[in-house]
Formats: sequence, C-alpha cells, structure tokens
Amino acid sequence: MKKLLPLFVLPFLVACGNGSTIILNMNATFIMASRTETSTKISLSVQKANGDMTYRISIGDKTADKLSGDVKVKAGQVSFVVLTMGDDVLYENAFAEAGNFEVPVTEAGNYKIKISFSDYNGSYLLTWAK
Repeated sequence: MKKLLPLFVLPFLVACGNGSTIILNMNATFIMASRTETSTKISLSVQKANGDMTYRISIGDKTADKLSGDVKVKAGQVSFVVLTMGDDVLYENAFAEAGNFEVPVTEAGNYKIKISFSDYNGSYLLTWAK
C-alpha cells in the first residue's frame, strides 16, 4: 500500500525554491498556511505554526539595499534572524505583536533568514527590492 502525503505538505515540497529563494531547512508544522516566494519576497499567512525554517536568499548588486519585514501577530510568537552565509548575525528579533524591521544590505550575495514559530497565528512579508 502506498503512503500518501497530506495535501498541505505538497506545496512545500514542490515549491522549495525559485532560484533566488531556497529553503535550506524546514522543521515546522503549519495549519491552514498560504505561502508565496519570488525572487524579491517571501510571505506567509498561517493559522498556526510551530518549529523553524531557514531560507537562503540571493541579493544582487542592483536588487536591493535593504531587507524589510512587515509582521502581523494574532497569537503566539515569530522570530527572525538574518545572517550572512558565514553565520554573522545582521539582525535578530522576536515578535509577539505586530511590527516592522529593516536590515541594511551592504553587499551583493547570499544571506540566510531563520524563522522560528511558537504557536504563531499571523502573517509576514519579507522583501528585498529597491
């Protein structure tokens, strides 16, 4: 008998990256989630999330001079850590209520974004376009 994956897992397996945005690690559970990734943004709206995930994003010379985040929180907490590929921390913060952040990007290259969820209900939008 074949084992079938639940339908809510399939979009995460199929859309693991689009060239500029790649999921490096995902150890999270989501209930009623909607996620979008493009070469200049990542967004998520979720009823409940727990765990963590790490993205690798590529920022070119003319792509962006900052990484911006717009976070909405209805319940729980979500935290963001932005790092260089050498694991130097550029930004770190946890949100238990709505907020925004900006991280200056001084060089083109690859960056990591680690996102951790604790009974999180809400949405966020991360962008890196001029």
